[in-house]
Amino acid sequence: MDGHRLGNLIAIVANVSVLFGIGLLVYELDQNNDANVGATQQALLSLLHESDAWLEDRDFAEIVVKAEVRDEALTDVEARQFAEWMSGKFNTCEHVYERFVEGSITAYYWEGWDAGCRALLDSAQSRAVWTERRLWYGRPFRAYFDEHLAS
Repeated sequence: MDGHRLGNLIAIVANVSVLFGIGLLVYELDQNNDANVGATQQALLSLLHESDAWLEDRDFAEIVVKAEVRDEALTDVEARQFAEWMSGKFNTCEHVYERFVEGSITAYYWEGWDAGCRALLDSAQSRAVWTERRLWYGRPFRAYFDEHLAS
């Protein structure tokens, strides 16, 4: 085998090795992305459960029922508690929305979150909290919630 053929063979082997390496890298990145999506989804569920810890308090749960189910007037203290809890829910939704927009959670997973987040605005008192505090949230999330309210 002459030097020219040997050089060509070495170049071909090197190119195939580079392509194999790139393929392996793509595979690893895909595996890491799947792991990150799963970890993100688990972290978001934990965040949701933390925000629901307030409901373990029977007195506070009664405030939520008064506001969301019976649409009864709240005292000033109850209204403040409800607004703080609802703000936490809105924060959770904003966080999930941002993860969806950036691609950290799947569209399939977002469907459930989307329905749950939109349901937060079903009661008049929840909408009042949103109206009062909407500027506390980022512009893209405000547009998302405001679009729902307009429909």
